[in-house]
Amino acid sequence: MKRRMLLLGLGLLLGAMTGCGGDERAPVDAVVTGPEDAEAVEIQPPGGGRIYYRNLRFHVKNQNGDAIPGVEIEFLANGFQTGAILTDRNGNVLNTDNPDFYETTTDESGVAHVTLQVDLPPSDPTQTIKATASVEANVGAAHDTWKAAITINPVATPTPTPTP
Repeated sequence: MKRRMLLLGLGLLLGAMTGCGGDERAPVDAVVTGPEDAEAVEIQPPGGGRIYYRNLRFHVKNQNGDAIPGVEIEFLANGFQTGAILTDRNGNVLNTDNPDFYETTTDESGVAHVTLQVDLPPSDPTQTIKATASVEANVGAAHDTWKAAITINPVATPTPTPTP
């Protein structure tokens, strides 16, 4: 009887670790890949405003390259010198309690997507502002980070016109 209970417990443990049986957790061999990082964007004065990086698609697959539908995936938005929140394609905040965090499940193709809204600071009259924004996707132990580099140029000072 002890052996049977031990084997049952071991079977349950292995099933939980591999995500079997309709579990929303990713299997141990899951891999998540996101889109290519964004090319550098230059913002001209006056700066400020918002940029949207729409439909950032993250794919979850097993080691054989097969899509894994229905597993939990967490997204985290980060910004340096910017505000960064996660929205749907229409700009609606996905998690009003914590706008830089969102948890969902992959669709039938093993894909989950978010839009990143980046609030930019205004231009500085004297210096260039280098800003970054990113979205980190986590599936179990696997993760991938998408990044955007943003340059906000200084406010141009008018050159005085010489008087004749």
